[in-house]
Formats: sequence, C-alpha cells, structure tokens
Amino acid sequence: MDSAGFMRGDVLTAELSIEGLSVDYVDAGDVTSARALEEQLEDVGAVAGVNGDFFDINNSNSSLGVGLSRDGLVKGPNPGRHRAVGIDTEGLAQLTRMYLEGRIVMPGGRTAPLSGYNQNSLATGQIGAYTTLWGDYSRDRATMGVTRKREVLVTDGVVTSVSDEPGAGVLAENTIALVGRESGAETLAALTVGDEVDVTYGIRGESGEMEVAIGGNQELVRDGAVVEHSDETVHPRTAVGFTEDRSTMFLVTIDGRMADSRGMSLEELGAFMVELGAHTALNLDGGGSSTMAARDPGETGVELENEPSDGYQRSVPNGLALFAAEGSGRVTGMRVVTEDDDQDEDLLRVFPGLTRDIEAFAHDETYAPVEAEPRYRATPAAVGKIDRAGTFTARRSGDVTITASSRSATGEIDLVVLGDLTRMRATRESISLAGVEDAGSFGLVGFDGDGFQAPIDPADVELEYDPSLISVEPDQAGGFIVRPLVDSTGTVITATVGGVVAHVAVSVGLESRVVADFADASDWSWSGARSTGSLEPTTGRDGGTALQIN
Repeated sequence: MDSAGFMRGDVLTAELSIEGLSVDYVDAGDVTSARALEEQLEDVGAVAGVNGDFFDINNSNSSLGVGLSRDGLVKGPNPGRHRAVGIDTEGLAQLTRMYLEGRIVMPGGRTAPLSGYNQNSLATGQIGAYTTLWGDYSRDRATMGVTRKREVLVTDGVVTSVSDEPGAGVLAENTIALVGRESGAETLAALTVGDEVDVTYGIRGESGEMEVAIGGNQELVRDGAVVEHSDETVHPRTAVGFTEDRSTMFLVTIDGRMADSRGMSLEELGAFMVELGAHTALNLDGGGSSTMAARDPGETGVELENEPSDGYQRSVPNGLALFAAEGSGRVTGMRVVTEDDDQDEDLLRVFPGLTRDIEAFAHDETYAPVEAEPRYRATPAAVGKIDRAGTFTARRSGDVTITASSRSATGEIDLVVLGDLTRMRATRESISLAGVEDAGSFGLVGFDGDGFQAPIDPADVELEYDPSLISVEPDQAGGFIVRPLVDSTGTVITATVGGVVAHVAVSVGLESRVVADFADASDWSWSGARSTGSLEPTTGRDGGTALQIN
C-alpha cells in the first residue's frame, strides 16, 4: 500500500540453471486464435506461465511482435514491433530485437525481399508469407487500406493460384501464400500459374541466436536502472525480467482496476522489478490480458493465480510457459491448505466449537503430485484438535499450527481461533428464483465480539426450511445451494450455529412490481393510501400477523 492505494501482484521466479526446467512459447493453436492462458498451458503440459504479447484485439487476434517456439518460427514481428524477450541458445534469458530475414526467388533469377511472416500488418510495398500456422482468418488483414494487392499461392515450390484479393481459410502444410501490397503487389503480378518460386525465411536477433522469443513493448529496466516513461497511468500489468547473469527469470502480474489493487504505472513496475533483483525487464500486454497461471505444489494441473481485471480470463493469443521434467515420484514436501483454498485469508480463522477442513498435498522435487496419506497434528493441542481426515475442531481462542507429515516431509498452516461467535449473517439475505429450473446460493459469515469475521463451514450449521418447497444442500464453494421444488412460493431458511441465528428469504416465481415512484410523496396521506390500495393480513415467519400491501 502507498499513498495512492493498494497494489496486489504475483511473482513467479524461475531458476533457469535448474536441470529439467525449460521455457517455451505457447499459443492458442495458430496465430489468429485466442484462448484463456490456463487452457493453453494445460494443452501443452506446462506447470506455469503468463500472458504474452500485445495483439490485434477484436480483429485477427494476431500478436504484434515475434513468436518463436522451440519448434520454430511462428510469426515475424510487425513493422516497428521488434523488441522481444526469451531464451537464447545458451539457455539464458535475453532481451533483444528480432528481425525477419527472407527472400523470394522467381523465374529468371529475379528476387524480392520477404518482409513478413504470418503477420497482420505489412508496410507499404512489402510482401508477406502466410502458412498453415496463420489459421483461417482472412489474409487481407495485412493489405487493408490499399488499392493494389495481390496473393500468390505456392504449393511445393510451384505457383498454383493468383488473385487480386487475399483469401481466407487454413492453408495446407505444403502451401505458402505470398501477399503483396502496392509495389509488392506489382512484383507478385509477374508470377503466373506453373512458375517455380523458392521462398526462404529466418529470424535474426541482434543479441545472438534465440531458441524462444515473444514480443513485448516498453523496456522497463535497463542495466539495473528504471527506464523513464512519460505515461504515468496505472493499469494491470504483466512483465518479464531477469538478473544480471541472466540465469534467474521473474514473471510478474500486477492486478488493477479494482478497489483492492489500483495497478501500476510503467515506472512503478520498473521499480518493482528492480526491487525483485531484475537487471533487465520488459513490459508485456497488460490490462484485462494480464494473467498468471501455475500448478500449485501437489496438484495435477494449473490454475489461475492472479485476478484479471475483466473478472474472467481474457482470451489471448500467446504466452511464456514453464515446463518441468518428470520428477522422482518421492515425497519431498507437503503443501497444507484449507479445503476450500482460494487465497481467502478469512478461511484461516475459525470460532471455538466450530470446524475447518484441512487438506495436504504431497509432492516431489518438481512439485508434481505424489500419492501419500498425511498424518496431522495441531499445536498447541489446548487450542484445538484435528482428526485423521483433516477436520480441525477449535477448542478455545488462540493461534494454532497444523502440521501434515508423510515420511520425512512436512508442511504447515497457521490458523487463528477467534473469540466466541456472537452474531452471523448470510452472504445473501434474500434469493429470488424464477422457477424450478433456477438455483441460488448463499454462505454464512460469523463475527466475534471484537468484530473479527470468519466463514462458517456448512458442517457446523443446522438448517430449518420447508422441504416441500425448496431443497438446500452444501456446495463446493463452502456455502449452500438452493433449488425450488414448486413454481411459485415464498419461504424462509433459518440457519443456526451454536444458538446464533441468521435468516435467508427465498421467493420463487414471484413478480416484482413498482407500487409507487415517490414523485408525489409530499401529497401522501394514510387515507389516500387506503383509497388506492389494500392492506391484507398475512402470517409472518414468526407465526404472528403482518400486513401485506396489494
């Protein structure tokens, strides 16, 4: 926190010298597709990653900079988008500029430079090549705004089609589409069906040969110093940086555009990267695109780590992914969490007499999951006890440490037992359902005498409701799910925990109507209300009589 507000972020540190750890470029399947980063990482078996380059959002989805994977070149850099970061042939991190080098050899020995490769943008007079990696988006995206354009399809080195309009659809693996604009179109106009054409291309980094590279934008840190930027706006951010010896990489996301995290400016992000130990750092795509996903120790797949500002994972074209070699399969560590672990610190609190479920995940040296039956211990025992299944029952107020062990590996989690439960509220005091196909949910939050709060586990709750009207069952989020059994009704759920009560009103199929707009409120009188409406007695939830306005 600083004078301008809270900032929250996630930092993933990769020691590139560790045997078995590798970094690679990952994408959504082709250049013009976009998918959630979590899905991209799962598809290739990565253990962690962040979103990558800025891209042609709401159009082709093509990233703007270079895309180089260990399998080869995916796309070239758009004009003016040469800055990139990645891994060089020595296995070290590198910030560099990358340039496409290519040539087209035509009949009679004529040649022309190839200036683009699977790019959504070409400069005037340039010729670009497109392969099956481009996807099915129109190749006309690179020639929009010009009158002279030309596309030549080359299959197995022979021209098979010529057209004045670039096409769309996925190209065959043995076919290259050459697309030219303005003078580049004139060069291609000399080719006819049957001509032999040789297309060669490669990528060059000004700092040496790269094995993996992804495009970025502003340089954040240069030679250990923050790079100055005139843009002082704060946003969610994604950045990659590395130490002076280039052996340690930092992948960073900063949440923003929300009450508990304002985001960072470019210079603030640069200063934070320096604080981490970065000697060099580059800004990647931010805003709603900022995403970090990772495999938690002992888990089988990756999950979202940060909080994207859109409220969900934006579909992005590419990212940087981390991979781990297969481990020994021996237990080397334990990760201990509350069963509903979702980074909510309130789950680390519990009230005397109530419970909190604990779960332990065993893992090997690569953090891959290992089958194990953990043993649990609560210290000090006077504060609470924990059974073999991992259910902790609090006895009295105080701090307690839960230890899980398996063979020689151990892990811990600290809980706080608050004061006695004095009041309780539902996360939703009323639930309105359309009909029997609808469903709603609520949770319960308790408070002690000092106002400290903690969620209430469903196992500790006694519920009273009419089972002929609704069903109420615990859900996986630590609350309850409510489903109607009739098309129309109004009822109340009463939740009791240790004598403390909370109510949830449930309506099914009831219509809400405005009975007054308050425009003439100054002229209201009781007699006037009686003349324009009616008041009928009805039975309240406590058995008494209430008045209902009709």
